[in-house]
Amino acid sequence: MGITAWSLDAQNTANLLLATELQLRPNDIVFVASQPVTNWNRLISQVLPSISVIGMANGLLN
Repeated sequence: MGITAWSLDAQNTANLLLATELQLRPNDIVFVASQPVTNWNRLISQVLPSISVIGMANGLLN
């Protein structure tokens, strides 16, 4: 049995109507992609500690 993958762009109203026809079966996997704001937050969370260390080191040197 092969794998079937569907992609739904929920920004389009017509796609939402089509989505009501999809039926999930046991063991189906649903993946929800993150929003751009979530990706931005992850980036800031990774960069911020480095900026803090640089600022602290700059304060120690002065």
